[in-house]
Amino acid sequence: MRWRGLVFVLGLLVGLAAGVGYAWLVRPARFANAVPASLRSDFRDEYIALIAAAFQVGGDGQRAHARLALFPDLQAIDLTDLEARLTLLRGGDAAVHGLATLAVLETFPLTPTPALSATAAQRVNLTPLATFPLTVSPFPTAAPRATRPPAATPLGSVRLLNREEICDPLVGLRLEVYVRTKNGAPAPGVEVRVRWAEGVDHFFTGFKPSVDLGYGDFRMDSDTTYQVEVTGLAAPVGGIRAPACSRGDGSVYYGGVRLRFEGE
Repeated sequence: MRWRGLVFVLGLLVGLAAGVGYAWLVRPARFANAVPASLRSDFRDEYIALIAAAFQVGGDGQRAHARLALFPDLQAIDLTDLEARLTLLRGGDAAVHGLATLAVLETFPLTPTPALSATAAQRVNLTPLATFPLTVSPFPTAAPRATRPPAATPLGSVRLLNREEICDPLVGLRLEVYVRTKNGAPAPGVEVRVRWAEGVDHFFTGFKPSVDLGYGDFRMDSDTTYQVEVTGLAAPVGGIRAPACSRGDGSVYYGGVRLRFEGE
């Protein structure tokens, strides 16, 4: 009786091995023409990041909208969340800059016209992209392109409300600017210029509505002193440097600076 049991178990194992070998080697499952929305979450994020990188380099907003339409459940907040995750992992590459702009375009859709007026954009149904490959190459680093900000908020004169140093490892070397009207409402589309000894850069509020419509930020260097100018500000705010912060174990890291402005 014992040998019969052994024969049964051996036959079961041989049959199981034969079935697995057939499924894996002879007739493996093959997937074709899968829609992007059905991708695994990490590949889905890579796909959306590639769309953002292509938009940042090419500047074709309508094509980017059509590609994002392949993800019916995608919201502007999802783009902002992905931008924040990629910023921590990669810094300010083409995908991150593209995601920041696409998040605003999803919230405030714009359609270019001959007069460059901002109007509600119509989604364009284009032919879906080809099946997305599962092997993704690293994104090339590209210089940020000029993008059109949300409609500017008329402010008149502006005053600095407060200036705060931020010791938070999640914030890091970030200059944060909040701008509000004299009634306390967020002010999107306000240009902020940042100057330092070696150069100048600028950004606009309103590109990260999940944070605040009157919010904008800039990546600082730890050894550089900056000067900030806001449209309508009588005098620039100078002497801005990343503060040296201490962790609980005694190690040092550099934090950020937060500036709050209000219209008068």
